[in-house]
Amino acid sequence: MFRTKNYLDILSTQVDLCERITYALALELGNSLVLLDDSKGRKLAKKIGLIFIGSLGVICKSKKFGIISAIKPLLDKLKATDFRIS
Repeated sequence: MFRTKNYLDILSTQVDLCERITYALALELGNSLVLLDDSKGRKLAKKIGLIFIGSLGVICKSKKFGIISAIKPLLDKLKATDFRIS
């Protein structure tokens, strides 16, 4: 039985609707990897036991597995946007 509504109720006051849906589906499906860059979202994901990776993590893994040849050009593009790298 699909119980996503239960998860949405639990998360309703902590994150926006898109994040609630993402977390609820990840919890429902189990063993899911969620793409998260927002620090507030990451804290909540960790608290509720979700496995997550950020955009920088995806870029680094892409380099490691030979999907991309260099990281710096992508980092430069990210820096040119609102993306914050801490």
